[in-house]
Amino acid sequence: MKKVMYTVTAHVIRGSQYGRVLGFPTANLDGEELIDPPVSIPEGVYSGYATIGTDSRKYRAGVVVTPLTKNKTPKIEAHLLDFTGDLYGQTLTIYCMEFIRPFVTFTDENLLRKQIGSDLERIRSTLSLVE
Repeated sequence: MKKVMYTVTAHVIRGSQYGRVLGFPTANLDGEELIDPPVSIPEGVYSGYATIGTDSRKYRAGVVVTPLTKNKTPKIEAHLLDFTGDLYGQTLTIYCMEFIRPFVTFTDENLLRKQIGSDLERIRSTLSLVE
């Protein structure tokens, strides 16, 4: 069984919805809740799990930690595999299990879609539903 590298809990807020446009909707964590105490997860892409509120069900997740925003708040978002529904306002706990790759800015949307698809396939094949 893999060991949890990082755990973070915050409410889901509305983001730019760019992930939805790409076909991979993400849950954006409220950066203001990640300041005190400060969350220090190195930027990059991680495989992990997410739980919603007090529900113990675990969803496999692709997690992206992007460079700090202008306000110096962390930006953490997750795509929950096999989840459909509305997460806005819900409390999400994310368990980062494995670092997959560094964060990269893409200028080509097709290459970005391909990379996200590849990342999620890796997560789906390497993380069990119950760990």
